[in-house]
Amino acid sequence: MECCVVDLPLQDQDPIDTARFLSLLDFSALIPLLASYYRRTPTYPLDAMLRLLAYRVLRGHVFLTALWRELSTKPDLAMLLGFGKIPSYQALWHFINVRLKAEGVERLRFHLLKLNREGLKAYGVRMSFEGVADATPIASRNRDAAYNGYYEMRCYLTHKLLDVATGLTLAWLLTPGNVDEGGLLVTLLCRVRGLGFKLRRLFADNGYSSPWNYAMLWLMRIKPWIGFRRRAKPGWRGRLRTLRLRYRKTVKGRSNANVKTLPLRKLLMGLMIHGQEEYVGAYVRNLSLTEYKRNKSGWLKRYHAKRNIMEGSNGHQKTWLRLDRLPAKKLPTAMNHVSLTFLTEALVAYGRVNTGRVTNLTGLAELT
Repeated sequence: MECCVVDLPLQDQDPIDTARFLSLLDFSALIPLLASYYRRTPTYPLDAMLRLLAYRVLRGHVFLTALWRELSTKPDLAMLLGFGKIPSYQALWHFINVRLKAEGVERLRFHLLKLNREGLKAYGVRMSFEGVADATPIASRNRDAAYNGYYEMRCYLTHKLLDVATGLTLAWLLTPGNVDEGGLLVTLLCRVRGLGFKLRRLFADNGYSSPWNYAMLWLMRIKPWIGFRRRAKPGWRGRLRTLRLRYRKTVKGRSNANVKTLPLRKLLMGLMIHGQEEYVGAYVRNLSLTEYKRNKSGWLKRYHAKRNIMEGSNGHQKTWLRLDRLPAKKLPTAMNHVSLTFLTEALVAYGRVNTGRVTNLTGLAELT
């Protein structure tokens, strides 16, 4: 990754205009990917369109008409973003809703995550080693939203898996508010694995503590750091004696002696293959609970430190990236909004990595 930007402010207290900040970012590495959506070379610069998407999110333009009106009445803004001439409203609408759509935006974001990983590696920062999962509500009266009893509101839920080292969103899902967050953890993990990121530790609250999740984390070789209730106790299904008994009942052709001497990983894998994830998950949970009770204060200190990163990310995305300013339309429109939000987060981080900055990659407090 080339270091192309030389005069971005490195401290959050140094103010800079949003359009100027975006003008300093070099997105040439993304041009080939953007060009793949066209048969012929478009009449507008593709990197300028990318800056305009980010400008829309950072300035809080929910409606595309307001964004185009500002662009068409401010020639200096258009020049800063990289336009030789102002594109028509139809060209802008077509780029977002026909060329890219949410799928194309996600493809761009995935590419940016990989570029960020490569750039950070040069500075000794290891991305995607630890992750934290959680869901946050976005209040909405859309008919596709649903009432959530915990938050006591009609909302969507944004399910996220965050990289601890950088604060960047690795994978996300948007669902109505009545969808159980714990049932989507494996989907998020598979999306991250599909990008080539291999997590080694996962931090999450008790909502993700199902036996299935524990079993799948074991299968993926990810150490679970999932919160416990105050009076949590070990489960009988997770005892080694119970696992061996269950193995004899479900895996035929094994004598008692063979089961007793069978290596633990083979025992657990055999149970997994024969659909006994509940027992494997109970065993993994018992191990985690034992570790928790052995050093409760140290365990909780580390757990809360990682969970606070997620809380900070949720607040940052809603305050600075306007994540909760959903347009009053259906779920697909809401998904487009969320995808643009997370793309902008990755774009900002990419610009900072190019300056050699490795901390506070998502910070936006300096923008005016």
